[in-house]
Amino acid sequence: MISNAEKTILMLDDDLTFCSLIEMEFERDGFELGCCHTGPDALKLVRKNSYLRFDMMLLDMMLPGTSGFTILQELSGAQYQNIPIVVLTARVMDRGTVDMICSQPNVRGLMSKPVEVRELRKKMYAVMEYAPALKTEPGMVYRPVRHA
Repeated sequence: MISNAEKTILMLDDDLTFCSLIEMEFERDGFELGCCHTGPDALKLVRKNSYLRFDMMLLDMMLPGTSGFTILQELSGAQYQNIPIVVLTARVMDRGTVDMICSQPNVRGLMSKPVEVRELRKKMYAVMEYAPALKTEPGMVYRPVRHA
């Protein structure tokens, strides 16, 4: 069986606090987590390395430099289709937009922010078809700080 340490997740989100929280939580589970904060940086990282390097990507839809949807389109090519993507967004979307995002070949789920860490963890394990060690802990919810 593959251990958590052999699973690598790429997180693309411009919210540094959220990235730190998710990194801490998933590394505690034994996963390797890489974070990028702009679309161009993530695309460079994915293109530079083998598409097999990442077992999963967590993708925020609202990013500086390149939109999350542009990232999805860039990664829809055959050479990247082995990277399942869970889309995260704080934006309220109409049904047509949700359907358009979920129809992309790599997308395995869409979650609204604020996201409960426990639910994100469950989604991550389901997408990677991997069973976690059972833990009993209170759920943590990340709520982004809204700046005026």
